Amino acid sequence: MIKENSKVVRSWGIGLFRGVEVDKKIDMGKFLHKALENGVLTDLFIFRDHAFRFAPPLTITNDEIDLAVEILKKTLDSF
Repeated sequence: MIKENSKVVRSWGIGLFRGVEVDKKIDMGKFLHKALENGVLTDLFIFRDHAFRFAPPLTITNDEIDLAVEILKKTLDSF
């Protein structure tokens, strides 16, 4: 799970729609760009400066979710 990453401050949401707050030392612009380069499109969570949202399509498979979470973990670890 992504919330087990040491750079994740907290995670919240309902179902597949998630918000993830990360360490304030992480440059969110660079993080979002790196996540996109790695294959996951995400964006800033509008109400928090150091958070992003994960809102996959309803047709996503379990394998695709697992892959996206792994990519996001690796992206966080690179900071």
